[in-house]
Amino acid sequence: VYTSEKYSSSRSKYSPLVLKSDDGGETWETIYTSPDKAMFTSITTDKTGNVYLAMRSAAIGGKLVALKYSGIGTSWNYIGSNEGISSDTANHISIKVHNGKMYAACKDFGVGGAVVYVCSLKTGVWEALGNSAASEGDASDIDLLISQSGTIYISYCDESFSRKTSVRYYDATEGWKYLGSRGISSDIGTYPKLAETDDGIAVLY
Repeated sequence: VYTSEKYSSSRSKYSPLVLKSDDGGETWETIYTSPDKAMFTSITTDKTGNVYLAMRSAAIGGKLVALKYSGIGTSWNYIGSNEGISSDTANHISIKVHNGKMYAACKDFGVGGAVVYVCSLKTGVWEALGNSAASEGDASDIDLLISQSGTIYISYCDESFSRKTSVRYYDATEGWKYLGSRGISSDIGTYPKLAETDDGIAVLY
């Protein structure tokens, strides 16, 4: 059984790597090396231990790509197209897998803000969740959380709102809504991270 703790992704001078350890970190095996320079890597696993990777790939103009590990050697397969998921350059990538779908949040320069892309792992077809941007205006330092009930949340540095931290969630009827008010930090709030607690959603910034 694989867990996310057994995997790490890192950005190096040349390309990101994915390493695997089967012995609690005593030894590490390289299972992925990007053939081209890539940035803003994100890695996750699903409940059965499958491993997923997403990144901004220089080979296709900095667009977002996502891959799934075959479980053998260094073999990975693209999820959907290898031509890029985002409409343009993608930064601040965060991915999760839930109920047979992969979610990838990023700043899409073609949209001008945060977008959460979603893909059925059966069909490999990607689309923007709600067919719209997830932020009102520019965003950076994006984090993605899917609660146990299946609600999708994002947090980000709200570049269009005094760089404060904002948290939004997706409502199937009304689209993207703020959790509380826009800009919950008293001042600039960078690199926010989300977590689910017994009392609700927590955000660190």
